[in-house]
Amino acid sequence: MKEREPIIEELHTDSVWSKLVRILNISENYDPWRIALRISLIYLLLGVIWILLSDKIVEWFVRNKQMIVVISMIKGWFYVGITASLIFFLIYSVLRRIKVIEKELRGKNEELSAIYEELVASEEELRWQLDEILNHQEKLKTSEERFRLALQGSNDLIWDIDFISHQHYFSERWGDFLGYGSEEFPKSFEDLANFLHPDDIQPLEKATNDYFEGKSSFYSCEHRLLTKDGIYKWFYSRGKALRDASGKIIRFAGSLSDITETKENALKLQNSYEELEATYEELYGTQEELTRQNMALHDYQKSLHQMAYYDHLTGLPNRLHLYENLTHQLKNFPDRQKALLFIDLDNFKFINDTLGHAVGDELISNIGSRLKNLLITEHIISRLGGDEFIICLYQYTDLDDVQEASKKIIQCLDQPFKIRNSTLHVTMSIGIALYPQHGTTSDELLKNADIAMYKAKARGKNRYVVYDNEMNASIKERMLIEENLRTALSHDEFRVYYQPQVDTKTQQICGFEALIRWQNKDLGVVPPLKFIPIAEETHLIIPIGHWVLKQACSFLKTLYDQGFSALTMSVNISMLQLVQEDFIESVMSILQLTGLPPHYLELEITESILMESYEAISLKLHQLRLAGIQIALDDFGQGYSSLSYLKRYLKRLPINTLKIDKLFIDNIGLSAAENELADVIVMIGRRMGLTVLAEGVETKEQLDYLKHHQCDKIQGYYFSEALPEEEAVALLQKR
Repeated sequence: MKEREPIIEELHTDSVWSKLVRILNISENYDPWRIALRISLIYLLLGVIWILLSDKIVEWFVRNKQMIVVISMIKGWFYVGITASLIFFLIYSVLRRIKVIEKELRGKNEELSAIYEELVASEEELRWQLDEILNHQEKLKTSEERFRLALQGSNDLIWDIDFISHQHYFSERWGDFLGYGSEEFPKSFEDLANFLHPDDIQPLEKATNDYFEGKSSFYSCEHRLLTKDGIYKWFYSRGKALRDASGKIIRFAGSLSDITETKENALKLQNSYEELEATYEELYGTQEELTRQNMALHDYQKSLHQMAYYDHLTGLPNRLHLYENLTHQLKNFPDRQKALLFIDLDNFKFINDTLGHAVGDELISNIGSRLKNLLITEHIISRLGGDEFIICLYQYTDLDDVQEASKKIIQCLDQPFKIRNSTLHVTMSIGIALYPQHGTTSDELLKNADIAMYKAKARGKNRYVVYDNEMNASIKERMLIEENLRTALSHDEFRVYYQPQVDTKTQQICGFEALIRWQNKDLGVVPPLKFIPIAEETHLIIPIGHWVLKQACSFLKTLYDQGFSALTMSVNISMLQLVQEDFIESVMSILQLTGLPPHYLELEITESILMESYEAISLKLHQLRLAGIQIALDDFGQGYSSLSYLKRYLKRLPINTLKIDKLFIDNIGLSAAENELADVIVMIGRRMGLTVLAEGVETKEQLDYLKHHQCDKIQGYYFSEALPEEEAVALLQKR
């Protein structure tokens, strides 16, 4: 409060004080004593004049005493009237003046009241202004502290020039930058010239003058300064000037940044650019060529964007585009239902391996076009990579809509693809994940859709499956199987079991089928139906199949050495093995290594392999047959069996044995129609001159029926399950 007193006393400004003095002057002019004295003197003067002169005048003119008395009386009354009038006039004029003054005083009183209120308001405003000044002083103090801290922590040198006080300031970074002590700092802006590189003095002066003359919005200049070590460093100087009301510069401040490293790099780049420019001009020479190159660069940038966000083979959005688009949809439209369809082509690796990657790429491109034409604009299709596609359904009503869309997508591949000289039948498996039920992020939806897709493949392929939480367990099991499968061969965890094949006429064992078994220390006994598909997907089936073939041939050669003749060994061959370029050489080397004659070996291929890759495998099958190796068609009747199929393929392939699928054997005895199916298959095989073998014989009724219809061989639990080597030998010895 004491700080405010001097400011409040300043309320008595010249204008207000003059009003008060003017009012006080009025009160000083109004003096009652002087007015009363004035009236008394006037009355006294008139009385004296009247007394002294009136009698003299009467005596001059009137000699009659009686007349004089009368005149004196009249004179007395006249004097009374005159003096009464004079007194009335004087008192009236005084009272009138008093009334005027009183009225004027009342006006002045109101004016004083207004002035007082003005003084009170001025005091309040001054108090508010004082608070503002104190607040500004506090903020200024805080700002100064902040500026001091920023100055200390800044990597730049701060300079400041006051043109009024002629004071110059350079921050302590001057010493850090140039190595000088504080006593060696420049004392003025002109002293800076002693540190400047001679070539930079004129450019710095020009930059300064241009800014001072208003040719640039701020001052900036690059120049070199001499360090105490005698070398020059590059600095970037930038500043602003403060001008007064007349436009005269009163202060100039800014910063210096060390750009030595940047400048050196820029100079190197400049030199490189000059060399490149010279080369560029030498190569192209003309402005038209430069323009063409710029256009080419623009096109290249567009192609880079295309390459970054779109698949080069199909032109569809790629994985990166999918993630960005799906993330955008999830973030900006969280209330909308969304569905993610994970598409994977069935057995595409077989096509790639048998017909080549060029055919595979063309097939992928055609499938992408067919899928794209199928979808509406609200849905997005992307190629994830390989034979995997992702379809995002961003608008649908319920699950029925998603399932209906999935059916249409699967049906769009019903028509085969004609690529080069091949007609390709392709199917797909689809996994479906729904937002938000199955995930709220892109990664979660993709992962769960992928899991559902694998479940679709496990259920027979060419179908769609909607994700549910229970699938996680099966996927974890699959991953665990794959992880252990990769080391199973090196850890000697596989064993080959042998299931006898029996001649129906002699009731004697005429051969074996080699069947792989796997026992893992962590997983225990893993069924072939679980690990064989995984081995094919990971291509581990190639070394595993090679190992099984070698073990089976070695075992059969051992049996022959022990005197068990006229036996054959059937070994299942995967499509991936068959399409290997060195497959035939690999088989022949195993036969040579084990010493087993080729005609005792029978290689089994499935009906599905025959249909999917006929062009690729037919030549190899003929070569194997020419080498003396027998060929069996396994699982006959399970997939594509038809009269046109038999006519087209069976008569043209060097097949020795037709193996009836267990499905038909299981149905024997259930109905006359089921029995006739098995009968027809046996009849077809015999009429084509093939050896017919029935798999999965488990009852005497099935055996008797097959013998009656002249089935050549049988295999199944009715005679024996698959046996390890020792038990198989013991069974031979027993029979």
